[in-house]
Amino acid sequence: MTIARLVPLVLYQLYRLLHETSKRSARSGSRNSRKGAGVFFAAAVVAYFAWLVAEFIVKYVSRVREYWADQASVEITRNPGALVRAL
Repeated sequence: MTIARLVPLVLYQLYRLLHETSKRSARSGSRNSRKGAGVFFAAAVVAYFAWLVAEFIVKYVSRVREYWADQASVEITRNPGALVRAL
């Protein structure tokens, strides 16, 4: 789960880096660097949406793992009422 959580973190850091780079390129005086700012901004938008998707996937995997843990505890104890009372 820790490795799965690492993917959104890296994507978010990539987004921040690209976003800051696009802002710096847009402020510079040369025409070519302003064109490059658009490329960096587009890449930042893609990284941001990849981060959002990765966050939802991690949350889904976490929820599924929790469900499996509850299911296993019911199978092991053969007493679902005990799990309900414990929670």
